[in-house]
Amino acid sequence: MNNVINEERKNMLRKIFILIIAILSFGTMMVAAKDAPMPISKNRVFAENGYVYYAPDIKTKIQLTRYGKDRSPILSPDGKLVVFLRKSKKEAYLPVESREDCLKKGPDAILADQVWIVDIAGKNEKVLAKDHNPDESAIAKKFDGSTVIAHIWDDYLHFSPDSKIVYFISSAWVTSGALHSVGTDGSDERFVAASNYLKVIDKGKHKGNLIIRQHRYFLTGGSYDWYYVFSPSGKEVAVLAPELDDVDWDSLYFEGDS
Repeated sequence: MNNVINEERKNMLRKIFILIIAILSFGTMMVAAKDAPMPISKNRVFAENGYVYYAPDIKTKIQLTRYGKDRSPILSPDGKLVVFLRKSKKEAYLPVESREDCLKKGPDAILADQVWIVDIAGKNEKVLAKDHNPDESAIAKKFDGSTVIAHIWDDYLHFSPDSKIVYFISSAWVTSGALHSVGTDGSDERFVAASNYLKVIDKGKHKGNLIIRQHRYFLTGGSYDWYYVFSPSGKEVAVLAPELDDVDWDSLYFEGDS
């Protein structure tokens, strides 16, 4: 009988010992987590309720703009500048949708977009590219979508690797957008190429060049869409593939890496 009682006491003491060790270990982990440095936020710039914010760390949020109609901010590769889209006060040129269809998305959907820039301290805010509708009299003769800056596509706002150029795509033609570039100092805003896609190559032998997707036509009729490498000046450098899955990424990013 005594042997059974002693064994039960041993088991009880063993469980208490294990419980104490578990509590002490948990407390140690909590202290370590409390004292550990906070990780840097991956999404360091973001838009909230029409305002752009910069987050140097996970605890800090710095408001950079106060206009109330800003979106899609991106941080420059050197970490010093933030480019974002801002709604104009003017209606945009609508090559595809009707005015009524556009208004169904909200009262601001009819307004054109502009490209703006600000530094991470919230200073030196300025417009880089203003909205620009085509000349109505010229449309009757020949429409030139390369001159239009209207609805800018949120997903295709990019910096060059050296943080000196900003690229963006605006709605233009029925079958294609218009790729533009502008210096971060506001100079040399210009049309680069017709495009429905944009990726800036940030390393390798093609560093600084652009991957774009163009809608083209066969001489015998019909059309096709392929991906190409273009220079920042708008010259075709290489033909890639009909789909991104078919692109030889190693040749673009790793051969001649710099």
